[in-house]
Amino acid sequence: MGAMATKKPDLSVDVNHDEQSPQPDEHNDSDTDASNAGAEQREAAEQHGDREDSEQPDLEHPDSEQPARPEPLEARDGSPAAALWSLNSRWRHINHGSYGAVPVFAQLRRMAYLQEAEGAPQRWFMAAPARVAQARTELAEFIGVDADSFGFVPNASAGMTASIRALGLGAGDEIIVTDHAYGAVSFSAKREARQHGAKVRTVPVELDATSDEVLAVLGKALAKKPAGLVIDSTSSVTARNFPVAALAELAQKHGVPLLVDAAHAPGVQARPAEGGAASAWVGNLHKWACGFRGTAVLVAEKKFAKNLYPLIDSWGMDEPFPGRFDDQGTMDYTPYLPLWMP
Repeated sequence: MGAMATKKPDLSVDVNHDEQSPQPDEHNDSDTDASNAGAEQREAAEQHGDREDSEQPDLEHPDSEQPARPEPLEARDGSPAAALWSLNSRWRHINHGSYGAVPVFAQLRRMAYLQEAEGAPQRWFMAAPARVAQARTELAEFIGVDADSFGFVPNASAGMTASIRALGLGAGDEIIVTDHAYGAVSFSAKREARQHGAKVRTVPVELDATSDEVLAVLGKALAKKPAGLVIDSTSSVTARNFPVAALAELAQKHGVPLLVDAAHAPGVQARPAEGGAASAWVGNLHKWACGFRGTAVLVAEKKFAKNLYPLIDSWGMDEPFPGRFDDQGTMDYTPYLPLWMP
Protein backbone atom coordinates (compact mmCIF):
# COMPACT_ATOMS: atom_id res chain seq x y z
CA MET A 1 0.00 0.00 0.00
CA GLY A 2 1.47 3.36 -1.02
CA ALA A 3 2.30 6.02 1.50
CA MET A 4 -0.42 8.55 2.09
CA ALA A 5 0.46 12.01 0.81
CA THR A 6 0.48 14.65 3.49
CA LYS A 7 0.10 18.39 3.02
CA LYS A 8 3.13 20.33 4.22
CA PRO A 9 2.39 23.24 6.55
CA ASP A 10 2.91 26.75 5.21
CA LEU A 11 5.90 28.09 7.15
CA SER A 12 6.22 31.31 5.17
CA VAL A 13 5.96 34.64 6.96
CA ASP A 14 4.10 37.56 5.45
CA VAL A 15 6.27 40.61 6.05
CA ASN A 16 3.70 43.08 4.73
CA HIS A 17 3.06 45.58 7.50
CA ASP A 18 -0.44 46.42 6.32
CA GLU A 19 -3.21 44.29 7.75
CA GLN A 20 -5.16 42.76 4.83
CA SER A 21 -8.87 42.41 5.50
CA PRO A 22 -10.98 40.15 3.29
CA GLN A 23 -13.22 41.85 0.70
CA PRO A 24 -17.00 41.38 0.97
CA ASP A 25 -17.18 39.46 -2.30
CA GLU A 26 -14.65 36.94 -1.00
CA HIS A 27 -17.19 35.47 1.45
CA ASN A 28 -19.27 32.52 0.30
CA ASP A 29 -22.42 30.98 1.73
CA SER A 30 -20.52 28.58 3.97
CA ASP A 31 -18.58 31.50 5.46
CA THR A 32 -21.84 33.29 6.18
CA ASP A 33 -23.40 30.22 7.75
CA ALA A 34 -20.33 29.70 9.94
CA SER A 35 -20.39 33.35 11.00
CA ASN A 36 -24.09 33.16 11.91
CA ALA A 37 -23.54 29.93 13.85
CA GLY A 38 -20.66 31.52 15.71
CA ALA A 39 -22.79 34.53 16.63
CA GLU A 40 -25.56 32.26 17.95
CA GLN A 41 -23.05 30.33 20.07
CA ARG A 42 -21.62 33.53 21.53
CA GLU A 43 -25.09 34.82 22.35
CA ALA A 44 -26.01 31.55 24.06
CA ALA A 45 -22.76 31.57 26.01
CA GLU A 46 -23.39 35.10 27.25
CA GLN A 47 -26.89 34.13 28.41
CA HIS A 48 -25.41 31.33 30.50
CA GLY A 49 -22.57 33.46 31.84
CA ASP A 50 -19.96 31.43 29.96
CA ARG A 51 -17.42 34.15 29.16
CA GLU A 52 -13.67 34.40 28.93
CA ASP A 53 -11.80 34.38 32.23
CA SER A 54 -10.44 37.83 31.48
CA GLU A 55 -14.01 39.23 31.53
CA GLN A 56 -14.94 37.61 34.82
CA PRO A 57 -14.91 39.84 37.91
CA ASP A 58 -12.39 39.04 40.62
CA LEU A 59 -14.69 37.21 43.05
CA GLU A 60 -11.92 36.50 45.53
CA HIS A 61 -10.93 40.19 45.74
CA PRO A 62 -14.01 42.13 44.60
CA ASP A 63 -12.60 45.50 45.68
CA SER A 64 -9.25 45.08 43.92
CA GLU A 65 -8.51 47.30 40.94
CA GLN A 66 -7.77 45.63 37.63
CA PRO A 67 -4.32 46.48 36.23
CA ALA A 68 -4.40 49.33 33.75
CA ARG A 69 -3.23 48.74 30.20
CA PRO A 70 0.30 50.21 29.88
CA GLU A 71 0.66 53.35 27.84
CA PRO A 72 2.68 53.02 24.61
CA LEU A 73 6.30 54.06 25.03
CA GLU A 74 7.45 57.29 23.46
CA ALA A 75 10.79 58.34 22.03
CA ARG A 76 12.58 61.41 23.36
CA ASP A 77 10.90 63.62 20.78
CA GLY A 78 7.44 62.37 21.76
CA SER A 79 6.96 60.11 18.74
CA PRO A 80 5.92 56.46 19.19
CA ALA A 81 8.94 54.40 20.24
CA ALA A 82 7.76 51.52 18.07
CA ALA A 83 8.56 53.64 15.01
CA LEU A 84 12.28 53.36 15.86
CA TRP A 85 12.15 49.71 14.78
CA SER A 86 11.01 48.03 11.58
CA LEU A 87 9.07 45.28 13.33
CA ASN A 88 6.02 44.02 11.49
CA SER A 89 2.97 45.55 13.16
CA ARG A 90 0.96 42.40 12.48
CA TRP A 91 3.12 40.48 14.93
CA ARG A 92 4.06 40.97 18.57
CA HIS A 93 7.78 40.38 19.07
CA ILE A 94 7.98 39.08 22.64
CA ASN A 95 11.16 37.00 22.41
CA HIS A 96 13.63 39.87 22.57
CA GLY A 97 15.75 37.81 24.93
CA SER A 98 16.57 35.37 22.12
CA TYR A 99 16.79 37.45 18.97
CA GLY A 100 16.57 41.12 19.91
CA ALA A 101 15.57 43.77 17.37
CA VAL A 102 17.73 46.34 15.63
CA PRO A 103 16.69 50.02 15.38
CA VAL A 104 16.18 51.44 11.91
CA PHE A 105 19.02 53.96 12.22
CA ALA A 106 21.48 51.14 12.92
CA GLN A 107 20.19 49.14 9.96
CA LEU A 108 20.79 52.13 7.69
CA ARG A 109 24.30 52.65 9.07
CA ARG A 110 25.16 49.02 8.48
CA MET A 111 23.87 49.23 4.92
CA ALA A 112 26.21 52.17 4.37
CA TYR A 113 29.15 50.17 5.74
CA LEU A 114 28.27 47.23 3.49
CA GLN A 115 28.15 49.53 0.46
CA GLU A 116 31.52 50.96 1.42
CA ALA A 117 32.98 47.46 1.74
CA GLU A 118 31.65 46.38 -1.64
CA GLY A 119 32.77 49.63 -3.26
CA ALA A 120 36.40 49.21 -2.26
CA PRO A 121 37.05 45.77 -0.68
CA GLN A 122 40.82 46.16 -0.45
CA ARG A 123 40.59 49.49 1.32
CA TRP A 124 37.79 48.25 3.59
CA PHE A 125 39.58 45.18 4.91
CA MET A 126 42.89 46.97 5.40
CA ALA A 127 41.13 49.48 7.68
CA ALA A 128 38.68 47.07 9.34
CA PRO A 129 40.78 46.06 12.41
CA ALA A 130 41.38 49.71 13.33
CA ARG A 131 37.66 50.42 12.99
CA VAL A 132 36.79 47.48 15.23
CA ALA A 133 39.30 48.72 17.82
CA GLN A 134 37.67 52.16 17.66
CA ALA A 135 34.25 50.55 18.16
CA ARG A 136 35.61 48.93 21.33
CA THR A 137 36.72 52.34 22.56
CA GLU A 138 33.27 53.79 21.93
CA LEU A 139 31.56 50.82 23.64
CA ALA A 140 33.83 50.63 26.71
CA GLU A 141 31.77 53.08 28.80
CA PHE A 142 28.58 51.14 28.10
CA ILE A 143 30.17 47.84 29.17
CA GLY A 144 31.95 49.37 32.16
CA VAL A 145 35.54 48.28 31.43
CA ASP A 146 38.59 49.59 29.58
CA ALA A 147 38.66 49.12 25.81
CA ASP A 148 41.73 46.87 26.10
CA SER A 149 39.89 44.51 28.45
CA PHE A 150 37.45 43.03 25.93
CA GLY A 151 37.09 41.80 22.39
CA PHE A 152 34.16 41.16 20.09
CA VAL A 153 32.84 37.63 19.55
CA PRO A 154 29.86 36.37 17.50
CA ASN A 155 27.74 35.51 20.55
CA ALA A 156 27.95 34.51 24.21
CA SER A 157 28.31 30.82 23.36
CA ALA A 158 31.36 31.57 21.17
CA GLY A 159 32.90 33.63 23.96
CA MET A 160 32.30 30.91 26.52
CA THR A 161 33.74 28.28 24.19
CA ALA A 162 36.91 30.35 23.72
CA SER A 163 37.11 30.79 27.51
CA ILE A 164 36.68 27.08 28.19
CA ARG A 165 39.44 26.31 25.71
CA ALA A 166 41.67 28.83 27.50
CA LEU A 167 41.50 26.70 30.66
CA GLY A 168 44.07 24.37 29.07
CA LEU A 169 42.48 21.18 30.36
CA GLY A 170 44.53 18.08 31.00
CA ALA A 171 43.75 14.46 31.72
CA GLY A 172 41.88 14.07 34.99
CA ASP A 173 40.89 17.75 35.25
CA GLU A 174 37.35 18.71 36.19
CA ILE A 175 35.12 21.60 35.12
CA ILE A 176 32.24 22.60 37.38
CA VAL A 177 28.91 23.76 35.91
CA THR A 178 25.52 24.13 37.57
CA ASP A 179 22.21 22.63 36.53
CA HIS A 180 21.16 26.14 35.46
CA ALA A 181 23.82 26.39 32.74
CA TYR A 182 22.86 27.25 29.16
CA GLY A 183 22.73 24.11 27.03
CA ALA A 184 25.22 25.22 24.39
CA VAL A 185 27.75 26.18 27.06
CA SER A 186 27.41 22.79 28.74
CA PHE A 187 27.91 21.11 25.36
CA SER A 188 31.11 23.09 24.85
CA ALA A 189 32.44 22.16 28.28
CA LYS A 190 31.68 18.47 27.72
CA ARG A 191 33.29 18.40 24.28
CA GLU A 192 36.45 20.14 25.50
CA ALA A 193 36.67 17.81 28.50
CA ARG A 194 36.18 14.73 26.35
CA GLN A 195 38.99 15.77 23.98
CA HIS A 196 41.48 16.10 26.84
CA GLY A 197 40.49 13.25 29.11
CA ALA A 198 38.88 15.62 31.62
CA LYS A 199 35.31 15.57 32.96
CA VAL A 200 32.42 17.92 33.67
CA ARG A 201 30.64 17.81 37.01
CA THR A 202 27.19 19.35 37.30
CA VAL A 203 26.41 20.81 40.72
CA PRO A 204 22.68 21.16 41.46
CA VAL A 205 21.53 24.52 42.83
CA GLU A 206 18.00 24.87 44.14
CA LEU A 207 15.90 27.39 42.26
CA ASP A 208 15.01 29.27 45.45
CA ALA A 209 18.47 29.00 47.02
CA THR A 210 19.68 32.15 48.73
CA SER A 211 23.00 33.74 47.83
CA ASP A 212 24.56 32.27 50.97
CA GLU A 213 23.29 28.81 50.06
CA VAL A 214 24.67 29.15 46.53
CA LEU A 215 28.05 30.17 47.94
CA ALA A 216 28.02 27.23 50.34
CA VAL A 217 27.21 24.68 47.62
CA LEU A 218 29.70 26.02 45.08
CA GLY A 219 32.28 26.70 47.79
CA LYS A 220 32.47 22.97 48.48
CA ALA A 221 33.04 22.35 44.77
CA LEU A 222 35.74 25.03 44.59
CA ALA A 223 37.53 23.55 47.59
CA LYS A 224 38.34 20.51 45.42
CA LYS A 225 40.40 22.74 43.10
CA PRO A 226 38.64 22.17 39.76
CA ALA A 227 40.16 23.48 36.55
CA GLY A 228 37.37 26.03 36.23
CA LEU A 229 33.90 27.06 37.39
CA VAL A 230 31.23 28.08 34.86
CA ILE A 231 28.26 30.07 36.12
CA ASP A 232 25.52 32.31 34.77
CA SER A 233 25.00 35.90 35.77
CA THR A 234 21.28 35.41 35.14
CA SER A 235 20.40 31.93 33.95
CA SER A 236 18.58 31.69 30.64
CA VAL A 237 16.18 28.84 31.35
CA THR A 238 15.48 29.35 35.07
CA ALA A 239 15.93 33.15 35.21
CA ARG A 240 17.71 33.21 38.55
CA ASN A 241 20.54 35.55 39.48
CA PHE A 242 23.83 34.23 40.80
CA PRO A 243 26.04 36.18 43.27
CA VAL A 244 28.78 36.78 40.71
CA ALA A 245 30.93 39.19 42.75
CA ALA A 246 30.98 36.94 45.82
CA LEU A 247 31.66 33.86 43.70
CA ALA A 248 34.53 35.64 41.97
CA GLU A 249 36.08 36.43 45.35
CA LEU A 250 35.61 32.83 46.45
CA ALA A 251 37.09 31.47 43.23
CA GLN A 252 40.12 33.73 43.57
CA LYS A 253 40.63 32.46 47.11
CA HIS A 254 40.82 28.89 45.80
CA GLY A 255 42.83 29.84 42.70
CA VAL A 256 40.11 28.63 40.33
CA PRO A 257 39.26 30.48 37.07
CA LEU A 258 35.66 31.72 37.03
CA LEU A 259 33.87 31.93 33.67
CA VAL A 260 30.66 34.00 33.69
CA ASP A 261 27.94 33.64 31.08
CA ALA A 262 26.26 37.07 31.26
CA ALA A 263 24.37 36.73 27.99
CA HIS A 264 21.44 38.90 29.14
CA ALA A 265 23.33 41.57 31.10
CA PRO A 266 24.17 44.26 28.47
CA GLY A 267 21.22 46.59 28.07
CA VAL A 268 19.60 45.38 31.31
CA GLN A 269 22.31 46.36 33.78
CA ALA A 270 24.20 49.66 33.67
CA ARG A 271 27.92 49.09 33.00
CA PRO A 272 27.35 45.34 33.49
CA ALA A 273 30.99 44.21 33.57
CA GLU A 274 32.20 46.97 35.88
CA GLY A 275 34.15 45.80 38.92
CA GLY A 276 33.96 42.16 37.93
CA ALA A 277 36.81 39.94 39.06
CA ALA A 278 35.96 36.93 36.89
CA SER A 279 38.62 35.39 34.69
CA ALA A 280 36.25 35.73 31.73
CA TRP A 281 32.86 37.44 31.35
CA VAL A 282 30.71 37.24 28.23
CA GLY A 283 27.65 39.32 27.30
CA ASN A 284 25.47 39.50 24.18
CA LEU A 285 24.84 42.80 22.41
CA HIS A 286 22.07 41.53 20.14
CA LYS A 287 19.50 41.03 22.90
CA TRP A 288 18.63 43.95 25.20
CA ALA A 289 21.36 46.24 23.83
CA CYS A 290 19.58 46.09 20.43
CA GLY A 291 22.73 45.32 18.46
CA PHE A 292 22.91 43.08 15.42
CA ARG A 293 22.73 39.32 15.70
CA GLY A 294 26.28 38.03 15.81
CA THR A 295 27.61 40.61 18.29
CA ALA A 296 28.83 39.96 21.83
CA VAL A 297 31.74 40.96 24.05
CA LEU A 298 34.32 38.83 25.84
CA VAL A 299 35.85 40.59 28.87
CA ALA A 300 38.95 38.97 30.33
CA GLU A 301 41.34 39.39 33.24
CA LYS A 302 44.86 40.15 32.00
CA LYS A 303 46.52 36.90 33.05
CA PHE A 304 43.69 34.75 31.72
CA ALA A 305 43.53 36.78 28.48
CA LYS A 306 46.98 35.54 27.48
CA ASN A 307 45.42 32.16 26.64
CA LEU A 308 42.30 33.52 24.93
CA TYR A 309 42.10 33.14 21.16
CA PRO A 310 39.33 33.42 18.57
CA LEU A 311 37.71 30.13 17.57
CA ILE A 312 39.12 30.51 14.05
CA ASP A 313 42.82 31.17 13.57
CA SER A 314 43.56 34.15 11.32
CA TRP A 315 46.11 36.87 10.65
CA GLY A 316 45.72 38.49 14.04
CA MET A 317 46.90 35.45 16.00
CA ASP A 318 50.21 37.02 16.99
CA GLU A 319 48.53 40.16 18.33
CA PRO A 320 47.97 40.43 22.09
CA PHE A 321 44.44 40.27 23.46
CA PRO A 322 42.13 41.80 22.34
CA GLY A 323 43.84 42.77 19.09
CA ARG A 324 43.76 39.21 17.77
CA PHE A 325 39.95 39.35 18.00
CA ASP A 326 39.89 42.58 15.94
CA ASP A 327 41.63 41.07 12.91
CA GLN A 328 39.95 37.91 11.63
CA GLY A 329 40.45 38.01 7.89
CA THR A 330 37.43 38.42 5.63
CA MET A 331 34.74 38.06 8.27
CA ASP A 332 31.87 40.55 8.18
CA TYR A 333 32.85 43.32 10.62
CA THR A 334 29.82 45.51 9.93
CA PRO A 335 27.64 44.19 12.80
CA TYR A 336 30.18 45.54 15.32
CA LEU A 337 30.15 49.12 14.04
CA PRO A 338 26.71 50.75 13.58
CA LEU A 339 25.58 51.24 17.18
CA TRP A 340 28.91 52.35 18.60
CA MET A 341 30.79 54.27 15.92
CA PRO A 342 30.08 58.05 15.90
